[in-house]
Amino acid sequence: MVTAALSDALSHPIQVVRGLQSVHVSSSTPLSTVVKKHFEEQFGNGNLQKVPPLDVNHPPSTYTSGSLVRFRAMVQDTSASPEIYISNLGYGLDSVLHTNSSAEGAFNMHTLQDALDAGTTGRDKWKERIVFWAVSVPGESEWVGKSLDGNHPTSIEASTSSASSMAHKFPFPNTPHVGVLVKSYGTTEFKPSTVHDLVGILTFDPRLNLLGDDEDEDLVPSLHVLFQTPLPTTVVKAAYPMPPARSRTRLEVKDEIVKWLAASALRGDLLAAEYVLMCCIARVQSRSPFLPPPSLQLSRFSSSSDSSALTLQQCLETLFPIVANLPLSINYLNQTPFAPSSSLRDHSEDLRSGTLQLAPGTVVVVDEHGVVEGKLGDQGVRNIATMQSVITAQTLAYAFPFSSYEFPTDLSFVITTSGSKSPFFNTDINVPLQPVAALPSLSSLSEDQLLEYRLWLAGAKSQAASKNAVPITREMAEYIQSEFVRERKEAGGQSLTSDDLSLRMTLAKLETYLRHDAEITKEAWEHVVSLEKERKSRLSLQ
Repeated sequence: MVTAALSDALSHPIQVVRGLQSVHVSSSTPLSTVVKKHFEEQFGNGNLQKVPPLDVNHPPSTYTSGSLVRFRAMVQDTSASPEIYISNLGYGLDSVLHTNSSAEGAFNMHTLQDALDAGTTGRDKWKERIVFWAVSVPGESEWVGKSLDGNHPTSIEASTSSASSMAHKFPFPNTPHVGVLVKSYGTTEFKPSTVHDLVGILTFDPRLNLLGDDEDEDLVPSLHVLFQTPLPTTVVKAAYPMPPARSRTRLEVKDEIVKWLAASALRGDLLAAEYVLMCCIARVQSRSPFLPPPSLQLSRFSSSSDSSALTLQQCLETLFPIVANLPLSINYLNQTPFAPSSSLRDHSEDLRSGTLQLAPGTVVVVDEHGVVEGKLGDQGVRNIATMQSVITAQTLAYAFPFSSYEFPTDLSFVITTSGSKSPFFNTDINVPLQPVAALPSLSSLSEDQLLEYRLWLAGAKSQAASKNAVPITREMAEYIQSEFVRERKEAGGQSLTSDDLSLRMTLAKLETYLRHDAEITKEAWEHVVSLEKERKSRLSLQ
């Protein structure tokens, strides 16, 4: 049901804020708090999907200034200093009561001379807001927007309009996206690469040089945040454990997903599909002690049409909310920076994005089939070192003119290579692809099946990111220890190490998450042991 208050919030957000401010004049509560509470109340109870989205199908150019929009965004650059604005001169959330009646003029910028001319004095006249650049979530799967944003007609202008005026601030070159200068009036902390669901008023303002004082005549889309809604670590909400549909067991659901992925992208290789799914749901478990997600390479990976890295990427996009594809080649490595950087170009320290500036939980598919004989330049060598650092240490260094800072990442890597191992990267797991002679018949998934698989994997991935790891009972710990000791004795202590035990423990947890079990079971452990034995058997034949 659309109430009058909800309709006003959607159609005339600036007038609503003006009304709130007229009531707020004598209140000691910050106006941003009053505004946040009011709009949250209007768009609770399932009304959030009524807010028009800001994305590549609905870019800023399709909206008029003063429109209410919703932007699911990744924070790209927080290096700009907070803005000081004059609360009674027409730019800033607190000033809308004093602006003219046109939406376009509601957030116009003003100069210091304007303040002097108006006789602006007193500490209460000056306020501060956080400013940062945000972009569309890189690699977000198409189905996510349809699921979270509701049904909004695509604008005719979307296909012809420029999605962003600052394309260098998006990780993937020549990729449609939206970039917006976000202005936040609350106390929320925004960190680089984090994802936020923002609801605010869209305007078009002159862009101040991010770290300079010179005003740019070009207008850039600006989002004045009214409130934000929390997003789960997997973007889409999912339960764990999740009850299976159609009277199946949890193990049967997991096996269905494995078989579908194997037949769709891995030429029927069930072993490879098992490892791909485990590595795709893996997250950083802890920073201290450091427990990163296991990285995977699929060796002997054919570039034929039915088992290409692109096919694998498309299948993973069908299942997971955020998937990035890195098609490596000598030119790509030499020309595309993997890490964000800024320099004193044109008297600006504007932070340029890098390919690996990605949201936490992103599945990164790295395709090495395009790499042929050639020479790596300095940029290419740095890129390889950067990616190896992210794979191993889950940190990404941002380069600034006089310093470099490492920011935490949380990315899952699946590398495909045609040889016996990647020539560039070391990973925790290497699975040689072994196609089956006769592929099983594959029927297309229904919408209900797709929804179940996505929520199932989202639940598993959210649990992998949770601090509440699945427990290991004392009996199970004793069983694992005794079995490992027995295997070492049978192998003469040569083939199994403490690293093998550590990897098995990690895989056992991931297998448990895929099964949506409450604790690690004997069956899950034995299944992981059998997978590891088969994988090592394949490696021995290379």
